Amino acid sequence: KYVKRGFKVDVGGHEMIGHQSGKMFSETKHVNNSTGEITMTYNFDRNMLNPITNNVVETWYKEGETYGSVFGSIGSGYEESRAEATGLLLNCVHDMHMIFGHSDDEWKDISYIAWLWMIRSGVLGLSAYDDKNNKWLQAHCQARYAIYRVLKEAGIVEITYTNNSFLITVNRSEIETKGLSALREYLMKLNIYKSTADFENGSTYFMKYCEVDEEHSKIREIYLN
Repeated sequence: KYVKRGFKVDVGGHEMIGHQSGKMFSETKHVNNSTGEITMTYNFDRNMLNPITNNVVETWYKEGETYGSVFGSIGSGYEESRAEATGLLLNCVHDMHMIFGHSDDEWKDISYIAWLWMIRSGVLGLSAYDDKNNKWLQAHCQARYAIYRVLKEAGIVEITYTNNSFLITVNRSEIETKGLSALREYLMKLNIYKSTADFENGSTYFMKYCEVDEEHSKIREIYLN
């Protein structure tokens, strides 16, 4: 009843705000044609503090660098997870549902189903993981799996096993507390690492949630078989 409606809200937040937001801190080189002197200008305040470290911003996109050149092979999955997290976060906002014509009586149920859908998609996205080469083959599957792992770590998702099957259980009562808190922190860090071209910390943080450990290898095998 609600999957398509929840998914539309997700996609709206994902495309219009997720992919379209986030300033890229960068430098630009200027050459004086008369003297040959080179100066650098920056599109951000060099005294700005990084909210993660509480220190002055230390990294940015150097002249000629782009998001793609800095984040390389993880860039697609990372960016899709950033956008997916934005869409899911906005699915908990009343005004977002009003844009899509959802009633006051239904919007919280639609939001809940959107969370269920995202978590389920994250788990089943394991089908797009190449276990032989330890590689994700589809960016959206990787993105949703990472979000699922964030929410599982937060304690709102549990997986139980019976024979050769598994059951995904989501604690609805804790979505607006533990769930939103964990999702906000995840999105905040993805945004800052991307904005500041901090591949070292950004890749370590993101790939931690993309890891397919022994438990999830088992889940993958059950699902595929």
